Amino acid sequence: MKKIPFILFAVFLFSLPAGAGQSETAKPKLTSKPRPVQNRETQARIYVQRGLASLKSKNGNLARLLFNKALRVSPDSAQAYEGLGRISLYKEKWDDALEFSEKAIALNPNLAEAYANLILVHQKKGEWIPGLDAAKKARSLDPQLARAHYYAGLLYSDQGLNEEAIEEFKKTIQGNPDFFEAHLNLGIAYGKSGFADLELEQYSKAAGIDPKRSEIHRCLGKAFHEKRMYAKAAEHYQAAIALDSRDAQAYYGLGQSYQKKGEEKKAVWAYEKAVSIDDKFLEAYKALLPLYKKERKWDAAVRVYEKVKQSEGEIPEDAAERAFLYQNAGDYEKAREAYRQAIELEPGNPANYYNLGILYRSKELWDQAIEQYQKAVELNSKDPHYSFALAVAYCAKGSAPLARAEYEKAASLGSKDLKQLEAYLQSACPAKVEPVLQNAGR
Repeated sequence: MKKIPFILFAVFLFSLPAGAGQSETAKPKLTSKPRPVQNRETQARIYVQRGLASLKSKNGNLARLLFNKALRVSPDSAQAYEGLGRISLYKEKWDDALEFSEKAIALNPNLAEAYANLILVHQKKGEWIPGLDAAKKARSLDPQLARAHYYAGLLYSDQGLNEEAIEEFKKTIQGNPDFFEAHLNLGIAYGKSGFADLELEQYSKAAGIDPKRSEIHRCLGKAFHEKRMYAKAAEHYQAAIALDSRDAQAYYGLGQSYQKKGEEKKAVWAYEKAVSIDDKFLEAYKALLPLYKKERKWDAAVRVYEKVKQSEGEIPEDAAERAFLYQNAGDYEKAREAYRQAIELEPGNPANYYNLGILYRSKELWDQAIEQYQKAVELNSKDPHYSFALAVAYCAKGSAPLARAEYEKAASLGSKDLKQLEAYLQSACPAKVEPVLQNAGR
């Protein structure tokens, strides 16, 4: 006879009815009381409470698991649906948050937390009226619900209703004094309302709650900058960067502070860091443009201009400025086209003809240059620069009498560059142009 393997025997043994195969004296004794059977509502409530605790400790995955367990036990748990709605808020899944919160309200129309969820959903979707309705309902059901006041504050801020936003953020802080975001947004609302000292006070309180958040140092930097405390502003922008080396806004703010302190090379460095992080950072590109022009970095200035143009489109009114950039960067065709556009926009501005003439001169296109200089003189015969330019062009063409006439005219108008012009004409048109410095009173 084959022996029954031990494992198989064990299966048989533990599958027998209680007491079978045992003597009466060998019955096991109970060592603990049997667990009471909980009803479904109680079990669901316990899961919800544990889920909310997990949310508070920022364990969203565990919270979702617990809320779903609550719904399996009790499919009509409004609190479980509200919890799932709140998780969706934190994950910025606005449609899911809307669906879960509305299910919660359908099951319990007096659940203030679910209405609070709806405030943020509608705020993020840009739906002002539904958001306001949700805010009124949440606050009427639970006037002490800090979250409802905070979301209402965000809603009012979006609409530029800063006074109302300030009141909501203050009520939020009354219910939760350590709410970092409430202090931060209250500071922002004070700043928009022109209360610089109150703005700074709230940012300082937020920094006291959590000094490791880069955004609060960025906000402090902005507040000190607006108070013209540029060194202090730079300190906070640097602190923000130390906490988040990818904070493009902090680099931009640092650049502004450097620029105000007269440290333009450092400002260029900071702005360049900002656009290296965010290549669509329009304000940083705009800040770089005049600095590149001042440093005569024309190629870099053109690149920055092209970036701005990609975002805002070509602004016709800037044609002359654009032409100047292209000309200095050596892009003849783009410069010529821009000068022509500038002339179309302002046909009565002699400077546009003069600058186009200089462009032609750079290519030794003397006839075209003379034509543009003559138009400039027609529009403004009292500017010595135009006569000076004409004299040079006539000389280059070999028209010594015309060159002399414009030379004398420039002298009579008080050209500061007469010595330079005389030297040029004497060398380019030898024995044809006599000095008139004495006659010009120089």
